[in-house]
Amino acid sequence: MSNAREIAMKVIYDVEFNGAYSNMALKKALKTDMPKQDKAFISNLVYGVTDRKLTLDYVIGKFSKIKLKKISKYILIILRMGIYQIMFMDKVPISAAVNESVKLARIYGHGASAGFVNGLLRNVSKTEIEYPSDKTEYLSVKYSFPMWLCEKWIDEFGYDFTEKLIESFGMEKRLNIRPNRLKITADELCKKFNDNGINAEVYDGYIVSDGFDISADSLYNDGYYTIQDSAAMQTAKVLAPCEG
Repeated sequence: MSNAREIAMKVIYDVEFNGAYSNMALKKALKTDMPKQDKAFISNLVYGVTDRKLTLDYVIGKFSKIKLKKISKYILIILRMGIYQIMFMDKVPISAAVNESVKLARIYGHGASAGFVNGLLRNVSKTEIEYPSDKTEYLSVKYSFPMWLCEKWIDEFGYDFTEKLIESFGMEKRLNIRPNRLKITADELCKKFNDNGINAEVYDGYIVSDGFDISADSLYNDGYYTIQDSAAMQTAKVLAPCEG
């Protein structure tokens, strides 16, 4: 998985400093032959670090004596990745998040970089993060939403509803898969996913799954399913069309 972290780091670097589009850079990086679990891990890390950048930089600022602008580009990304794994990826052991980040820091930083990354990440893993006391700033920092949008929504909807709304955007995103029932049932398709090492489950006639490289999946290419948002799927159910 260490190589997967390095691939994720390079994609994030490309997005952050070279103006690449995350989906395009990720698709290019995932063309290489690697286990599906690694591809899912890389996708989660890239999109997660990108989405949570404001929060991650706040945490780095709380624990680092060096200002963010003075931290080298690669080390900054390595720190963001390490903190994201510690704070938001429950299935990743803290020891792995720290140790693999230190390995990357030795390769992409100078002599003291590994010690800096090691110390900061270990402190983060042992400390409860204190978010700003100001309510609007708290929402902005904790959920990585711009201040102006938090202010606007609080004015329009009130604080409690705004927090629930913003929190919902940060929920783990899973693929919504619509089986082609002319070829296969939802249960049969779900079993094929699980047999191939892809975590999936049937929900209300469709399937939800962890992210994976759809373009390389033979079931997708052979027309056994399409990707469709669950809200769009509900439209047909509500309409309840009858023959004729």
